[in-house]
Amino acid sequence: MRSFFRWSLGNVVLLTLGIASGATSIVISAPASAQTTAPIMTSPSSQFPSGATNFSDVGVDYWARPFIQTLAERNIITGFPNGTFQPNASVDRAEFAAMIGKAFSRNPVRQSNFSGFKDVPPSYWAASAIQEAYQTGFMTGYPGDLFFPNQGITKVQALVALTNGLNLTANGNASNNLSTYYLDASFIPNYAVNNVAAATDANLVVNYPNVRQLNPLLPITRAEAAALLYQALVRQGRVQPVASNLTAAQYVVGATTATTSSTQTSSTQTNGTQTTSQLQPTEANTNSIDFGRATRGGRSYIGVAGNIGLTGSSALSEGNFTVISKLGLTRNFSLRPSAVIGDDPVVLVPITFDFSPKSEKTPFSGQTFTISPYVGAGIAIDTSHDTDVGALLTGGVDVPLGSRFTANAGVNAAFLRDTDVGLVLGVGYNF
Repeated sequence: MRSFFRWSLGNVVLLTLGIASGATSIVISAPASAQTTAPIMTSPSSQFPSGATNFSDVGVDYWARPFIQTLAERNIITGFPNGTFQPNASVDRAEFAAMIGKAFSRNPVRQSNFSGFKDVPPSYWAASAIQEAYQTGFMTGYPGDLFFPNQGITKVQALVALTNGLNLTANGNASNNLSTYYLDASFIPNYAVNNVAAATDANLVVNYPNVRQLNPLLPITRAEAAALLYQALVRQGRVQPVASNLTAAQYVVGATTATTSSTQTSSTQTNGTQTTSQLQPTEANTNSIDFGRATRGGRSYIGVAGNIGLTGSSALSEGNFTVISKLGLTRNFSLRPSAVIGDDPVVLVPITFDFSPKSEKTPFSGQTFTISPYVGAGIAIDTSHDTDVGALLTGGVDVPLGSRFTANAGVNAAFLRDTDVGLVLGVGYNF
């Protein structure tokens, strides 16, 4: 590696990502772990006793602790046999049905003679909870009498379930103002717009870590599910609103946006119920530059990838390790600096236009996933002894992998001494 001593790996990374370290504080936490053991709630006879709320992975400063602690004390949510709660683990449809069944007592609104879902046998651990969630109007199935109990439930699906089951409706033209509450309002599916508006109007929505980033199409975590259920109980007057001096309160949409964004609200408390007396958001300047923000294509991230060279003579045209990043600038545009680490590293600095996400179906299971396309242009810098700078064209897709990670696939074409083309495949940590 003849140029290694002239251009160290540390210098490349600093050049690529130094801007982010100066403008954005990135806190790396443990990734969401796969749910390899069944939560205690799967076995009704082996739940945590009331008051067992000191989960080893939910510290006193954890953002969702007030939500989790209160619901655990009421046995609405439970932990795992090893004493953890796994707050970052995703929630599937069966688990959410079980949580709903413990949180709410509602009269059936559908015929009780429904024979059940084909993929939920009577012996299934959550069969009765799923049946109850269906009969009380919280959850529905899919065509062919299927429920997909092991499928992750997205944020928007959870909000639809809660607003339907609690008979919440939007006030006035609230649905027309969603873009002033959420930077990613365009992600909300048409069928769910009124439900999200109703949930917003009722202060059900909790967005972490950015109160204005809904992430409607991402699977919710156990911590997020606890927060939504807690706020639904606040709406019913069954629990007190989270105290305003606690960190958790700043993530409740509508209750705190007057101090955390340009949205103005006036909240009142009557008989323990948090209500919003007036929801009159002012138009946010979503096109102003806010370095490191989320765009309509998703969260900003930093990560690693592999580069597959297609043509040319630089490191971009070879198989190499790559550092990638996305740093949101406005709602529509991002800076995506990256560095292809080879004998003579190539630094890529494009500005991209981020499109709204699209839902796609897998060819075999028929389940949907989300992709966020982008295209852009910028400069490419070949750091060989006779440094070369050329134009750069780029394009690709981001694919959210839960609330913490984003997969990326893209193509970069740099016009240096030759036309160098590389395909990059990687994953980034969201911040």
